[in-house]
Amino acid sequence: MMLTGIAICFSVSAQIKLEGLITAGDYNFQSWDGEYLVYHNLGQTIIYHYESQEMELVPIYEPIKIRFKKGLYFKMTETNKWQMHRFGEETPVFQNEFDRIGYWIGDQILAYEQLSGKDRGYRISWISEDGHFIAQHRLNDIEACLGIEDYFRYTSLDKLVSLTSSVKSPYREGLMPLQNPDSRLWGFFDLSLKQKVSTIYDEVSFFSEGLVAVKNKAGYWGYVDTLGKEVIPLKFSKPSGYFSDGLATFRSKENRIGFINKSGEVIIPAEYIGASPFYKGKTIAYRRDRGRVGWYFLDLEGNETKGPCEICEFRQSKNFYSNEIDQAPYRVLVNWVDDGMGMFLIGRGFKIFDHQNKLLYKAENTVFQDLINGKFFFLEREPLPRTYTPKTGLMDMNWEFLIRVEEGGF
Repeated sequence: MMLTGIAICFSVSAQIKLEGLITAGDYNFQSWDGEYLVYHNLGQTIIYHYESQEMELVPIYEPIKIRFKKGLYFKMTETNKWQMHRFGEETPVFQNEFDRIGYWIGDQILAYEQLSGKDRGYRISWISEDGHFIAQHRLNDIEACLGIEDYFRYTSLDKLVSLTSSVKSPYREGLMPLQNPDSRLWGFFDLSLKQKVSTIYDEVSFFSEGLVAVKNKAGYWGYVDTLGKEVIPLKFSKPSGYFSDGLATFRSKENRIGFINKSGEVIIPAEYIGASPFYKGKTIAYRRDRGRVGWYFLDLEGNETKGPCEICEFRQSKNFYSNEIDQAPYRVLVNWVDDGMGMFLIGRGFKIFDHQNKLLYKAENTVFQDLINGKFFFLEREPLPRTYTPKTGLMDMNWEFLIRVEEGGF
């Protein structure tokens, strides 16, 4: 392994040693969110709180299954159902026992339960990342708002999940998309399931800054507001993005990406192969034309700042959090804006560059993961000598291990 940067040696002082496994080949087996370390060991998922140094063990092998986020997680009951828990608390967040849980989408997660007694039937709960119910809807109420009359088609849990899997995202700005299973068309409904946008669209995105991208039956995209009023004409032949900082991506007929404002005016021409949403006035975009190749940082007027490398790649986005901020290359942009540095994948190694494209750190045959608050997961991987124990754990920007995670006892 080769390392360059401010420090080239691993510091062994003031380390916390934890027993467990860090898996270089699967990002879903560990996570660092700036506060909690989540990994696995001996058939269990381990949640470790960095500041308090407290730990909780969950008897589930794959960390992704507990749907951990911001101290909240699910674990199985004795009846093989799921209950939500909060780190450090013995009592479940809710008494509800769920038959199935979805994945986090942004700041919300969907959970499904079968009710008995006089309330017999199925119910779906929308749960926020702070552990509160945003909404709870019974299946027959969802069917009614969609105009479904044949209730018996959706009387099993699998059919229920199949129906509500068409919920592309949870409630955004108080509205949720639902698809009629018969017409296959989409509309939007509020927290009480009152329809706000007619069910007339072939495809939809999610609301952001008061607008949502929709596609009509003719195959053209545009934007409507929260009352269903067409704000930007449906004239784009390619899918459009969501608004952030007042701009959204659009694609030209040549499949190049540019940005429009809320009046539908082109602010940044479609010259890029890939681009992230804007974040605090910046986006990261890739271009390959007329001798200009590589990643560029753009401001709201389209002024470019050359990125650090032409052949940089990004690690694949993991499923731990289905959140826009964790999708490549958005995470790199967030780090670059908030922390003044970005993490790039090059070959079998990673490099970290600062705002001036200065190389801060380089490591080959390694994996860097989850650069948040100046700390990140560091994983060595093959090729390594057989007698060498790979170094894995949480590291800071001085190449000092704060936490070592090692297989076996100490």
